[in-house]
Amino acid sequence: MPQRVEAYGRLDGIQPGVAQCLVAAEEIVAKSLNFQQLDLRDPLQHRQPSYLGAIVEPWGKKFSDAKPRVVASVVSFNVLAKRRSKSGAWQPLSVRCGLNDSKVVAFEYGAATVVPDTADEALTTSSVQ
Repeated sequence: MPQRVEAYGRLDGIQPGVAQCLVAAEEIVAKSLNFQQLDLRDPLQHRQPSYLGAIVEPWGKKFSDAKPRVVASVVSFNVLAKRRSKSGAWQPLSVRCGLNDSKVVAFEYGAATVVPDTADEALTTSSVQ
């Protein structure tokens, strides 16, 4: 895992903390019961790399109601995740990571809302389950 964080950390335009969240997303989402693979491109930003559209916010409060741990910063971005189903459909997901001292200490993901004006036409016209 540290090698992947280092590799992502060398990408042009990546903000501090985003590399750790990309690796966490790969570890958690891609190994979940519902998803088998991640595509680290943002489906809501014409599939540019997810790290370019990542938002890093100073936080200093609880991560969420479901995960009340206090975190120093929150990183949010979108990805595509391939479902573990017969169709193997790709679903847009929104990812949030809470960081303390550059370590992911809280993580959540859920369905991302696809807005036709910002997403790839093929994605918005296909059925996402």
